[in-house]
Amino acid sequence: MVNFVFFGSFDPINNNYMTIFQYLIDKYNPYKLFIIPVNNEKSIIAPIESRIDMIKLSLNTLSNNYKYKILIWEPRKIITTNRGKQMICDNIQSRYKDTLKVIIGSDSLQHSIWNKFPYNIIVLPRMNYDYNETNSDNITLDLDYQDREIISSKTIRDYLDDNEELLANLYHPTIIKYIRDYNLYSDKSNFSDLKTIIPVEYKTLDMDLIILIGSPGSGKTTIGKMLADRKRYKFISTGDLWRQCESQQGKDNELGKQYDYIAGIRSINRALFKERLEKFIMNQLINIFNEHINRSDNMNYGIVIDGFKENDFTHFQMNIGKINKVYELLVDTEIAKDRMINRQNNRSDDDVENIEKRLKIYHNFYGKNVHRELEQLGIQLIQIITNNLSYEQVISSFII
Repeated sequence: MVNFVFFGSFDPINNNYMTIFQYLIDKYNPYKLFIIPVNNEKSIIAPIESRIDMIKLSLNTLSNNYKYKILIWEPRKIITTNRGKQMICDNIQSRYKDTLKVIIGSDSLQHSIWNKFPYNIIVLPRMNYDYNETNSDNITLDLDYQDREIISSKTIRDYLDDNEELLANLYHPTIIKYIRDYNLYSDKSNFSDLKTIIPVEYKTLDMDLIILIGSPGSGKTTIGKMLADRKRYKFISTGDLWRQCESQQGKDNELGKQYDYIAGIRSINRALFKERLEKFIMNQLINIFNEHINRSDNMNYGIVIDGFKENDFTHFQMNIGKINKVYELLVDTEIAKDRMINRQNNRSDDDVENIEKRLKIYHNFYGKNVHRELEQLGIQLIQIITNNLSYEQVISSFII
């Protein structure tokens, strides 16, 4: 498989970039297209936080088959040098282990650094910029790409003041609104209060949605099933979705093939396995929600989900609909261990050593990452301590 890297100032991002992204995915079908904002110009105006926000807003306007392939690689430090770009590429290559190619415009070839760059490069011809032949074996010109009229970032920023008609052709309305809301590229610009919170309008679901998270042994699966049964809602365990796929291992059916595709990479590349698993779970949820909305039985319009992890909330909102609140069930470690050791349907790894390991992973990794994601998305987190409560007492704590 091949991953693409696309560097740019994106100050601001415009519709021409979106055309390029779609072209690259349609023609080359990369596994991932990494978008990386950098400070490679002297005329950078907007801070990187606002440029990342605008990239996310723009990507959200694309259809799922495009935006799911595109990732924003947010550098910990603002990249200003070509050495920094190479370090980013090295980082991505180290994580994903796949072939990596860098996308540049022919205007960038004036910088000799690309002739020595240690990764393969695809050059997109740009209007008004000639492509100079190079002896470098790592550079390939894509002659199929047809560039639009080239407009510099500075020229586009000038249109913000006096050419609304042209502005509408260059940006999606959400980007124009964002620029106006934060007074970007104007004398009134004030970046001190800028926060990386994306004002995206997600689809509103016409149903009750209960999402449960919590450490192993917190009772979320039992509580989730009881809630669903009491309110006649559908119950979904994301872990069960994968286990159903896993049960088809070696069989010549759709789930069996998907299992081979996902699990086959587990021992080779854990990061890639995690991404494939996330995508599988989300596709299963999309199908379930579509079927549930269009069903003809008398089940109430509600779904209870157990098992979301980091990134699932972001993918759910982008692909299915808005999440208003999430419930986290909390329990003391010793009580959780006792519950799991003594529960009737023990898992194969329900021994003390593995239980302690799973609890530690949740508290030190999964839990913290999920809390951070919910905060960034503006999703309300409601925490319920289940230590010595009966199931009835826990259920009565839910605000539905």
